[in-house]
Amino acid sequence: MVKRKISNNIILYKIITVFIFLNSSISCYSQEKVVSDSILWQHDRPLKWSDFKGYPEKSPYNTIARTYSNIRIIDRYLDGRIPKYRIGSYFFTKKSWTTVKDSITLKHEQVHFDISELYARKIRKIFDSLNNNLIEDYRIYVEEASKLINKANEVNSQYDSEVYFNEIKQKEWIDSIAKELDSLKDYRYRAVNK
Repeated sequence: MVKRKISNNIILYKIITVFIFLNSSISCYSQEKVVSDSILWQHDRPLKWSDFKGYPEKSPYNTIARTYSNIRIIDRYLDGRIPKYRIGSYFFTKKSWTTVKDSITLKHEQVHFDISELYARKIRKIFDSLNNNLIEDYRIYVEEASKLINKANEVNSQYDSEVYFNEIKQKEWIDSIAKELDSLKDYRYRAVNK
């Protein structure tokens, strides 16, 4: 297996340009960074209120908590001519905030982070399929990831609108997202020993 780093010029610029969006984003880093103010999604590490270290924003919507998460390309290289990517879903502690400490709101915020991981898994799955089909054009990877990120944003908005003060809907969403995550467990993040 031949591996070589993809150049950081136009490819990096295009990937970052395509993947910037509202509360979630995808960023590109040439190598994995340990960032003290971020938490990589892990099934056995749920969010805690102590993770929310940001300051509340003024909002006309009486928002009581905000989760800032994103999907990152944390590593990329070429295997021959096939682009390979490692994707991570991160929660940002210094941008996430709360004005309350109740368990219902924490569960709500966890689902936002879970949605980010769900779409990171969907991106990993489509990238795996593109790799298996020997797709060399990185623009196809960018297009597919962009579609899934847009869908993740739609799902996050739908989630907020459906569960607003509705504990039954909240439970339905928790169960549904957990089930989807489980169905894509083969695409969870795996650290690579270098």
